[in-house]
Amino acid sequence: MQENLLRLSHRPGRATCFVVKVLGRPMGMTKLGQLQVPKRTPPYATIPTNTTRWVMIDCGAETSYIDQNGIQWRTDDEFIEAGENRIVNSSKYEVVVPQQMESLRIFTQKSKNCYSLPTTKDVRYLIRAGFYYGNYDEHYMPPEMILVIDRDQWDGVGTSIYRSVYREVIYTAKGNNVSVCLSQVSDYVPFISSLEAVPLLEDMYSGMTRDFMWFKSYRFHFGGSDVIRYPDDKYNRAWDPLNVSNMITVAADFTNLTSTAVDYPPESAFLKAIEARNSTYPISLSFEFDRSNRSNYVSLYYTEELVLQPNETRSFSIHVDGKDLGFTIRPRYQIGEGVRSTTSLLGNLKVVLYPLEESTLPPILSAIEIYTASPPLATTGVPQDDTVDGLAILMRTFKQLQGWTGDPCLPIYSQWDWLYCSYYDIDSPRVISLELSGYGLDGPLPKFDQMKALAFIDLSNNSLDGKIPSFLGKLPDLRTLDLSNNNFSGHVPRSVTKNKRNIIYNVTGNSLLHPRGSNKALIIGLAIGLPVGFVLVLVLVYYFYWRKQEARTAVTATELVYFGREAQTWPPAESRELTQPSTGPRNLLRHEGVGAYGDAKAGPASST
Repeated sequence: MQENLLRLSHRPGRATCFVVKVLGRPMGMTKLGQLQVPKRTPPYATIPTNTTRWVMIDCGAETSYIDQNGIQWRTDDEFIEAGENRIVNSSKYEVVVPQQMESLRIFTQKSKNCYSLPTTKDVRYLIRAGFYYGNYDEHYMPPEMILVIDRDQWDGVGTSIYRSVYREVIYTAKGNNVSVCLSQVSDYVPFISSLEAVPLLEDMYSGMTRDFMWFKSYRFHFGGSDVIRYPDDKYNRAWDPLNVSNMITVAADFTNLTSTAVDYPPESAFLKAIEARNSTYPISLSFEFDRSNRSNYVSLYYTEELVLQPNETRSFSIHVDGKDLGFTIRPRYQIGEGVRSTTSLLGNLKVVLYPLEESTLPPILSAIEIYTASPPLATTGVPQDDTVDGLAILMRTFKQLQGWTGDPCLPIYSQWDWLYCSYYDIDSPRVISLELSGYGLDGPLPKFDQMKALAFIDLSNNSLDGKIPSFLGKLPDLRTLDLSNNNFSGHVPRSVTKNKRNIIYNVTGNSLLHPRGSNKALIIGLAIGLPVGFVLVLVLVYYFYWRKQEARTAVTATELVYFGREAQTWPPAESRELTQPSTGPRNLLRHEGVGAYGDAKAGPASST
């Protein structure tokens, strides 16, 4: 018995390759974990589609509009404050792209920029992000970036001058909004061309556990030539056509199904199919993945395309990764059916349809979907000690901090520019440092005493005025406080100068401030005399500045050195925590062996 093998592979930034080989039939099939038996559902005409709940953003567009399919595309303004609009001249490179790819939104000011999409809690959403670089900046350098959903990394993205790139995921909303963020890689300027979020029915993809994201790896319909999308697909999925050599394309003699299958694939995906050339030949599909240890969700769809003659029968079994799903498939005329299975795998995924001995016809297949599970998601709790409330107060007070959205600490190494986080408890990271030197902050300092995990505060080189708040010295973990070169007045609070923890503080450069108490590391008694004191102060300020710069550059993945009376490390050795690395996301990811693109999860994306 021969086997027609279709081998599919995908790498980020590369085309998908198809290789057909003839192999022997594998032996030793056993039953596979979870499966769902086909079910009958009402005709397509009764499946409701309410696009008013869809969030469709044409990033970089100046006005909202309704496209030829009746879908309303909106501008970025409702969903994000940051960014600038740009236009792409796709005709210059003779590239045909959808209207949404002709503009884009760039982000030059922050390392992490987030869209806030309105959602309904516990509802699954199909979320798709589109990117078309098109050399809009004339630099001939397609950027790389990292996509983030809420508190978890979605995927890495490598863009192109000549084609559009998509990433797609099924994600369960944890609340009334979902943050979709672009995180900067190295010196590249992040951008996005389109962003879509479509709610799915409750019974769709029910085999997908909700504590994971599910990345679209492959989605094909067989025998056709065009990409199938809305309005044929009621849930805005894109089905790429795939024709396989050495197999026969079968066209249906009907134009409508009487019922559809699990997960509601589009009716048009059933109007053509592939079958093996001989009734004894199986259909074999091999899908390559970079991740060796993972979980996959596989859905296969089929129907009988023609009315069978009395002497004709078709029956086959389905094997995933060499394991029999354990039941017999007998397609029915004009009835769309499907089988879905979840499985944990090492290496590539192989799907084989074997004809049964009594079958006079070969196996038949109309369409397939394959999704890959993410690592377990971070919990939905907020960072400890009401960190979010404290950050919100700072952002409301200072316009320079406004526009930051998404989780301030997660994913790791995708935190906000002006703070550092501790990841001792990965599910509830804590903000331990505010790095706001030279941010142009002015006015009095608000009360943000909710942030009880703060160990380092740097507010130097701003225009802050008024009295120094006493709550700063009462923060239980505070070790270093830099308020130099501002316009503070009055006295340094006793909670700072007489603190039992001996807080290291710097208040030099505040001409209206009357120092109270002393700080052995920074303040030398002025009774020595003005000339000598002046020289000593200059020396100490220079020493302090040098130590602070040293601290900023001495941050590693396991240690944070901070300036003070003596060389110290933070956190202590007995409770070592993971702190902010000195390198950017790109270098860190490569250090961990992930690479700039992350894991290959997305399958071939259509460019039309």
